Amino acid sequence: MHGRITRYSMATESGVIVNYSKKIFELRKENWQDRKFLPVSGMFVEFRLDDGGHIVDAHSSKFQDFGEDSLLKEIDFWKTNTDEELKAIESDRLNKQAEEIFEKTDYLNMKSISISKGAEECVREHFAAEANSVKFALDEVEEIPQEDQLNYLAIKRFLVKAMDFLVFCDKKITSDMFAIELQKIRGLEYSFKELAQSAMTKPENIYTDVFLDKQLHYKGATKAISNIKEQIMQLNNKAKFSNNEARKLRAQLEINKADPTLPTKIDTQTKIAAKAEEEAKTLYASQERLESLTKNFKASYMNDFVGSFQAVRVELVDKVRNALNLIATHLDNKMWKIGMESVSVHNGFFRHDVNSPYCTMTFYWQYLKRLDKSKISDAEKAGYNFYQRYMKSHEKLFLIYTTNFKVELALKIEIMTMSKENKVVIAKTDGEFISHINSSIIEQGYIDPTIRSNPNQLIEVARKSRHNSGTDFIVLTKQEIEQYSKKGN
Repeated sequence: MHGRITRYSMATESGVIVNYSKKIFELRKENWQDRKFLPVSGMFVEFRLDDGGHIVDAHSSKFQDFGEDSLLKEIDFWKTNTDEELKAIESDRLNKQAEEIFEKTDYLNMKSISISKGAEECVREHFAAEANSVKFALDEVEEIPQEDQLNYLAIKRFLVKAMDFLVFCDKKITSDMFAIELQKIRGLEYSFKELAQSAMTKPENIYTDVFLDKQLHYKGATKAISNIKEQIMQLNNKAKFSNNEARKLRAQLEINKADPTLPTKIDTQTKIAAKAEEEAKTLYASQERLESLTKNFKASYMNDFVGSFQAVRVELVDKVRNALNLIATHLDNKMWKIGMESVSVHNGFFRHDVNSPYCTMTFYWQYLKRLDKSKISDAEKAGYNFYQRYMKSHEKLFLIYTTNFKVELALKIEIMTMSKENKVVIAKTDGEFISHINSSIIEQGYIDPTIRSNPNQLIEVARKSRHNSGTDFIVLTKQEIEQYSKKGN
């Protein structure tokens, strides 16, 4: 049965499908059997019911757009039960159009072949599934500025590693909490692989299926050529038969010259043969002209098709890549929020001298910093460069000067919970403090008053530094020290 999703909630994992009769059916996550697309409001679907009228299987329809120039209209979708039926209707209408064109066209005097559908339109139809994967993946997804997005292809395995560690570290956290983003990523990855494989495809090899088969005037001309060949064959057979008959009659005339009917019969067969040969000659000229027209038509649009194929493919690759970046960034943001609130992560992750927030880029850096930069591959070099650019434009450094580990732990977690961009540097001695303020731009500094040095003197040193003359430094109060000490237990 055909229907349309009128609403679907990712939170409750349930929604509603309406059919042509406006009857409502409940859609649940376990009944959605589409590996490429998630159910979203407005999606056309194909579904089956059990004897009780409940949905047992639902998936996205192959038909999602019904434009003004489309052979199929939305009403056709509603009046059919399956995509197979709808495809048959589309095929019938295409054939009917072709027949109408064929009947109206004088192919014997045709001078040119008109184009029925442009190369770019044909190519976009060919890549409709990949375009829809982006459309549905981004449904109701909040936009994030491109400069703030992660590069999914560079950080993919570290995104997975961060999620796996999160689930492993905190038993209250399950992978189901990230199921929506993961399924969207899987669908987009499938499209990305399809587009990557299409780069290996020579457009010339699919030119007929994707472009020429959509050209009704061209197909009419090729059909006319076949018909003309058939007519020529019939005329040649007719001429051959009449010539044979004329030869037989001449042989009879040699034997029986007194028969007055034979000359007339010979003349009749000769004229029939001559007429058939003349008609065949005329048709052959038309055949040659049509063959030349079809050959020129096929050749003239080849470059346009190849160009459109490459351009649309590149465009879709960019759209899929950007969609992957956006969804991956949303997933990373979700992991950051959950991870920074998890006590298990506080104890199992941040106690091990980790001073960056719980996110993919932290895991990525743990890998990158161990690489021998002189021996890294081009892919690793590109990833490393991306990391450097991203951190340079996003990272905000906070300085904590304390020798109290509990205060250090609680304060750095608080700072990194405020923003995924916040990173902490720790100073345990005056030398380390001075080194940090001289080498880095500090967003804000925190000084534990229980250290041996005078906090105010350290702040004065910072005021005279090149990078941090205007940086705000906070000297923690005794009450704050006690609070952070309790939180850091």
